[in-house]
Amino acid sequence: MNTKYDTNLPAGCDHTLPLGTIPFAMNSRLNRHRLTVIGLTLLEVIGVIVIIGVALALLLPNVRNSREAALRMSCSNQLKQIGLALHNYHSAHKQLPSAMGGTSIPKKGMSNAGRLSGLVSLLPFVEEQAAWEQVSQSGEFPSMGPEPWDSRYAPWTQQINAYQCPLTPPAPSKFGFTNYTFCIGDVAEQIHQPSVVRGVFACGRNTRFKDIRDGLSNTVAMAEIGNISKRLISGQFVTGQPESFLTDPGSTNSLCQGSFYEDELPLSELGRGGCWADGAAGVSLFNTILPPNSPSLAVGGIEAVDGIYSAGSQHSDGAHVLMTDGAVVFITKTIDAGDPHQPPPTPNDLETDDLDTDDLDTGDLDTGDLESPYGLWGAMGTANAGESKPGKL
Repeated sequence: MNTKYDTNLPAGCDHTLPLGTIPFAMNSRLNRHRLTVIGLTLLEVIGVIVIIGVALALLLPNVRNSREAALRMSCSNQLKQIGLALHNYHSAHKQLPSAMGGTSIPKKGMSNAGRLSGLVSLLPFVEEQAAWEQVSQSGEFPSMGPEPWDSRYAPWTQQINAYQCPLTPPAPSKFGFTNYTFCIGDVAEQIHQPSVVRGVFACGRNTRFKDIRDGLSNTVAMAEIGNISKRLISGQFVTGQPESFLTDPGSTNSLCQGSFYEDELPLSELGRGGCWADGAAGVSLFNTILPPNSPSLAVGGIEAVDGIYSAGSQHSDGAHVLMTDGAVVFITKTIDAGDPHQPPPTPNDLETDDLDTDDLDTGDLDTGDLESPYGLWGAMGTANAGESKPGKL
């Protein structure tokens, strides 16, 4: 069937077109109409791009903040699991692990030199039974392993997932690292051979929950520490520093430029937490003298020496701490930390003759009842100083 169209053709021409055929002139007009409907001007395209850019600018910070919040929550949960492990350990052994301990045999390679971190003892309580069995059994190496800096021993090089903060990238170390470690209170001297147990933990000494007279919910047991990230303060400590820092911890700020240590300062090879099995203070302990993310330094040596060792993390503005009752709180770097230029309590200051130790079940354990000079932060770190602490942080 044909259809007639008036196309103004000359007389005598056939006006008949096949069915479905549109004359060229009409087809051109339709095409122009379509272009005007779906086309965008340059200004309109620029406007769309600007709107998308503004939307992304508004959304991306929220995405970053949400990711940070999620990682912070995950880190908090990690620390809660370690807190549960501590309580299970205490239930099994009727005491807490020492911050540093182990075996000590004169023959090199036949002992761990008494340098094992308490994290080693917690292995079976953080679902690392296989690693614990390897450490506790003898073979090529003695039971409880060699020195924690012996990289030939596989367990020391293994990364224990329970001891890693999800926010922290893998550290450039030949050993497994840790982001969680033990609080020794507000002491800076005789750290590795203490005559007084100031915090919940001490090297070579075991405490029990009943020893913590300031209350489990008021006293810090553990906290985060950072790992090596160039010269970032939270993950490193300065070595070989003079004793003057022990009497004026606040002067450690002279070692820093912003969030980093000065370029000329000698830093640790392992950094904070650089070997999870090593209980030395520089690697694996902290004191509640300076607030989180403050400088750390070793006095007169490299790792197992006295010094100022601060908590810290990759989180913004602070670090998580584990209270002895198992609660986890985030402590900012602005926490009340008293006067940082006051000297820390010395063992002579803390040794008391009037302390009744008959009911401590630890013999000669002296926990020192002198109040901390470092404000709320110092008070949170002491186990038996009797300071006034808030019931809820």
